[in-house]
Amino acid sequence: MGKQNLEYICQFYGEVFMQQAYQHVLNRPLDDAGKQYYLSLLESAELSKEAIIASIRYSTEGKQKGCKIKGIYKFYQLSRVQRWVKNKRYSIGLLPLLVFIETC
Repeated sequence: MGKQNLEYICQFYGEVFMQQAYQHVLNRPLDDAGKQYYLSLLESAELSKEAIIASIRYSTEGKQKGCKIKGIYKFYQLSRVQRWVKNKRYSIGLLPLLVFIETC
């Protein structure tokens, strides 16, 4: 599959967004497990749309499909750092790193 347009996928909301993300990244329909998991993350604002697309793209299945999405890798890295920080107690020394990553 060719490079997908991140902005195009992100223009949708809720379940339609998830359907588009699965179709463009995994080239298949959204399943119930993915729908429940990712919609809960989206609705709770735990992950941004871009981070959800990155999570799908860099999942085991997403890696196998190999979809190219311009600009998605930085969201993947940022979401990994955000999850790590959420699960750990961190010192104020990490704050500049987080600010730097978010501005990239």
